[in-house]
Amino acid sequence: MSIGDLCDRYLADMETGRLLTRHRQIKKPSTLRIDRSRVEVHIRPLLGAVPVAALTREDAERAMSLIAEGRISQQVRRDKYGLSNVRGGRGAASRTIGLLGAILTYAVRLGLRADNPVHGVVRPADGRRERRLRVEEYVALGEGLLVAEDDTEVWAPGLVAIRFLLLTGWRRGEVLGLRWPDIDLARRTAPADLGLADATIGTLLGHRDHTITQRYIHSADAALLAAADAVAERTAELMAGIVRPPHPTQVLASSIA
Repeated sequence: MSIGDLCDRYLADMETGRLLTRHRQIKKPSTLRIDRSRVEVHIRPLLGAVPVAALTREDAERAMSLIAEGRISQQVRRDKYGLSNVRGGRGAASRTIGLLGAILTYAVRLGLRADNPVHGVVRPADGRRERRLRVEEYVALGEGLLVAEDDTEVWAPGLVAIRFLLLTGWRRGEVLGLRWPDIDLARRTAPADLGLADATIGTLLGHRDHTITQRYIHSADAALLAAADAVAERTAELMAGIVRPPHPTQVLASSIA
């Protein structure tokens, strides 16, 4: 069996639910689409013809280097929203080799080889960005949304979705897939937890492991909800152009710096 054939079998078993993630869960359709694009754009062109039993760590490391250098890229249809340019880079290399490792773990389970050559491959940092919008950028974004709301050719639900994304920090797929039955506006915290910590509730219930407690707690901690509300309210203020003066501690910190 070739690596390309193995990828096809892995994706097919993932899509049907015969194969679960390491957390014993079914992969989301959006994740499977990303996996498939990484297979088609990177893994298949570089390693698809290599027999599963013959793949070496050097093969995986060479493929990772080529992906990191952006040697292979193409346009793929990610979803119904259009085409996406899938390029290489350090982050793409790290995540693609991570996927290859999972696929080869699957090969070991199938008895196609005794080891996983990706184990031990040092992957580059994925380059995830942690930059946040500045105050003036929030204001500009809010102004842009107001202008767009007056444009009759702009899809109004899309603007609502954008505001929802900004106020919640959710992923796009989570927002666009949200339905009213998924929302419980009345019970933001369960009467059972009363804002107490998982460990406290677990002790009361006689649980040995806090993960057991989490199975029974389906609502957020009161402190987390309060923090989420504060962040959302401040974001809404900034987008409305309401800019508060800096907190005294911020002024002190900047003067010291």
